[in-house]
Amino acid sequence: MNKLRLSFVILLFFTLVGCSGVDEKVKEYPGDLANFTQQTSEFTKEDAVAIFYEQHDVKNYEITDLILVNDEKIPELKAVISYFDKIENNSSNLAFIYEDISFRVGFAVNEEEGIRSFENVEDSQLTYIGDGTVTTSIRNVKTNEILDYKITFSRDDSIPKTHFIVDSEERQAANQVSSVVVEERQNDEYILIKEIILLEEIKTVIELLENTKWEENIKVTMAGEPDYRFTLDSINYAIWITPNGNRLEVIPEGQAKYTKLPIEDSIILFKILTGRELSR
Repeated sequence: MNKLRLSFVILLFFTLVGCSGVDEKVKEYPGDLANFTQQTSEFTKEDAVAIFYEQHDVKNYEITDLILVNDEKIPELKAVISYFDKIENNSSNLAFIYEDISFRVGFAVNEEEGIRSFENVEDSQLTYIGDGTVTTSIRNVKTNEILDYKITFSRDDSIPKTHFIVDSEERQAANQVSSVVVEERQNDEYILIKEIILLEEIKTVIELLENTKWEENIKVTMAGEPDYRFTLDSINYAIWITPNGNRLEVIPEGQAKYTKLPIEDSIILFKILTGRELSR
């Protein structure tokens, strides 16, 4: 998988007049480290939410994540908010709460207008790593590719100027699986019946295989050829349906181990692999 790296800079210029509740008049697409602890009770998450919604319409934007910041180098930076833009149907947006102003940036735009191209990775949370930089991850809906982002905010009050730097890199994960290929035995040959590409289904298959109890260092002789085969992360698995039709027996090719999945797990796995119901 080729490494993708994207860097771009967004410069925002404006003049503050009077009150602090000034929204950006620019075109927009709408876990802390040890050295950066969360802000004390002097500034709360409720304060950050209030500032955000005071300047942005609650009907159009929904907060999805929020972290407080306490950085001695940038004491004015209070919090960072991730939010979903209902108008653009896009969740790749951040708002940096600087003193009592919300500075927004969209770091990944939809490939087609109004159709979401990216979504937040389930286990990804905003993380502040210092010097105005946060990290987060998103997933390409079509390809399942995961992109890790670093977004850096800086502010020069003397001009005034707000500066964003956005860097992205395609995650090179050894355990990242893009698809599961399933074959069925028909008339003494195996026919491709399904290719699973949905991330949630792939994740479920992996969890079922990881959590089952394997009998290892054994030699198993099965009666007849496998009823189904599937390939996951370059490993071929053979599947037999038990005579009573309610459980699956699984053997990974080239490995001296075997498992008979519990009934409920067998039903779930069979449904994902074939789209059919297994007898109870």
